This record gives sequence, structure tokens and C-alpha cells, in this order.
Amino acid sequence: MLSISIRELQKLVNICNVELNDCFLVVNNMKSAYIRIGPRFKILSCNITMNGVKLVWKNEIRYLGILIITGYKFKINMQQAKQKFFRAQTVYWEKLYQPKIQVSPSLVLNSFCSPIIFYGLEALFLNKGIRDPLEFVYKSLFVLMLKIKGQFQFVNDTWVLYSFLYN
Repeated sequence: MLSISIRELQKLVNICNVELNDCFLVVNNMKSAYIRIGPRFKILSCNITMNGVKLVWKNEIRYLGILIITGYKFKINMQQAKQKFFRAQTVYWEKLYQPKIQVSPSLVLNSFCSPIIFYGLEALFLNKGIRDPLEFVYKSLFVLMLKIKGQFQFVNDTWVLYSFLYN
């Protein structure tokens, strides 16, 4: 839930709690938490409660596989997604070079690795600060796939052609 103030957030939580109780559903307070984004993100002025239990205030929350970080502005942490992306890429890369398997590396990249890093991003506005690191991750894998050393302009030009052909 999003709200303009903590008081409004408490009102939203109370409304949701009443509606859920009417449907005989219970919220797990151990899995519920909240963060604060904005100029006063460090100030914890009051607690949000649900069913008389205080919700936990955290510095980051996972939503759709993305870590949203508390701060002055809306920020996300993609480090864990990048690590999973490279881990999956390594596993499938090793399998690709077995003699019996004839699969296109671009098929593996688009089918197995890309969803790991792009999951949940369609719900966000991707500014340059988020797009550039993601593009670097994808390009670095592309460099490995083509075994290119140096000549980064060639990589950029080839990347544009690859993106046009395979997406």
C-alpha cells in the first residue's frame, strides 16, 4: 500500500484489516513490514499496527523480486538479481558446450537468463540510473558469448544489431 502520510497508512491498514476479517482471512504480521521513502525517511515517528501488533519497520522490502530501499528518493537494489542472472548464465553456459547439445546461446539467454533480471521491472519507471547497470550486465554476457576482447564500440554496434534481430 502507498500513502501520503503515516496516519493515512494506518487508516488504510485498518480498512484492509476490517475487509479481510469480513472475508475470514488473517494477515501474517511476521511477514508484514513497511518502509518510508521521502525527506523524512530516517524519522520513525509512530508505529503502524495491525490487529494490535506492531508492524516491523525495515530498510528494504522485497516486492516482485525487487528490493525497494528506504531513502530520500525511490531506489531499488538489483544486486541479488544480477547475481542470480550470472549464476544462471554460468550454469546454462556450461551445459551449452557439451558435445550432445545443439542450442543457440541467444535462445538460452532470452529464455532462461533474461527473465531472472527483468522480472518485476515492468512495474517500474526505469530511469537512466537503473537502465545503464542492466544494460551493462546484458552487454557483458554478450561479450562473453561472442568472445570479444577490447573494441567496446564494436560491442555497442553489435549489441544494437543483436537487440534489433532477437527482440
